[in-house]
Amino acid sequence: MKRFVSCLAAAVALTAIVGACADSSSADVSTKHLSIVGQDGRATTLEQVDLGKAGFGPGDEIIEENPATGSSGRDIAKLYTIVTMTSGKSMADAVGIIDCHVVFTDGSVLFNGSVALKDLGKGITLPVIGGTGSYDGAGGAVRMQSPDTKHTNLTFDLLIPKAK
Repeated sequence: MKRFVSCLAAAVALTAIVGACADSSSADVSTKHLSIVGQDGRATTLEQVDLGKAGFGPGDEIIEENPATGSSGRDIAKLYTIVTMTSGKSMADAVGIIDCHVVFTDGSVLFNGSVALKDLGKGITLPVIGGTGSYDGAGGAVRMQSPDTKHTNLTFDLLIPKAK
């Protein structure tokens, strides 16, 4: 009898989850495509902090604050970024977790994930984990690519829940 009750409870929970997923449709979200360029060469803060063992390695952080421009070349956002190293003995083989808060005048977008610094030249895709204001509840992905040491291209494909 206990097994039957457990199976019944699991079936009810699964039905509720499937029903909630089926309730969500493309009419419930809007999509937004944004392309900005992080101006690393104009960073107001750019620090490499040795928090682990002496010398470069796990636990160290790179902290950056810099403006971002739109297609017009004007500043449209500010980027607040921290990369915490999880492995590697130099920037050439470093892997870390990136957390970035992109602040626009109408709201902000957050993304984070694992990044091998050597892959930034060819580009990586990271998850968007939230937002505020016009981007409240945003999800989706951002493509991050650094063609040189002074610029980082960020291309966002966002899914933003519509207000109910």
